[in-house]
Amino acid sequence: MDRTPLPASVVAGADIRIGTGLSRKFEGAEHGAHVSYFYVENQPGQGPGLHWHPYSETWVVLEGTARITVGDDTFVAEAGDTATGPAFVPHRFTNIGDGMLRLIMSFQAYLDNIETKTGLTPRQFPGLATEKGFGPQTKATPILEWLKADYDLSRGYGMALVHVITKGPQISAKHVGTDGAHADASDTLWLDGKDTKPAL
Repeated sequence: MDRTPLPASVVAGADIRIGTGLSRKFEGAEHGAHVSYFYVENQPGQGPGLHWHPYSETWVVLEGTARITVGDDTFVAEAGDTATGPAFVPHRFTNIGDGMLRLIMSFQAYLDNIETKTGLTPRQFPGLATEKGFGPQTKATPILEWLKADYDLSRGYGMALVHVITKGPQISAKHVGTDGAHADASDTLWLDGKDTKPAL
């Protein structure tokens, strides 16, 4: 049966599918939206290994049962439950049910939106931090306090910049070139603002 053409405001699942699998990735900035998410379908026993992102993540379980680990905490979430994990904290989830696990993972790409909030690209902040006496050995708290006081950046945005200021733009290459919902395009964070970010 032929499908009625979708209006421009509707994104077909096939257009955002990740590789040949069932998962999908919707990046709101590409469609004029402020929300981004992964839609994931996992068979029993499936799930990503321990990993982290430079952004926070929220999991909404649509169907099935997931065992979720965030940092030192492990818990079970079932259909209708919502769980969250902060940026840069290792996390994982596994389908521990007998049927398909379906969930939405909403994420906030903090670095891509810092320029909109502050008028500065992430690349400018390490220099500004140096002027304040901050560097690789600085703990997160004073940097977060500075970013909040001077730029009104909440903890999520602040932790993304703490990583850049103290560790630089490199992240783990573990998921680069992989096919799942947690695939990364590069092991280097883009710091020059979303308007100049190369298309994937």
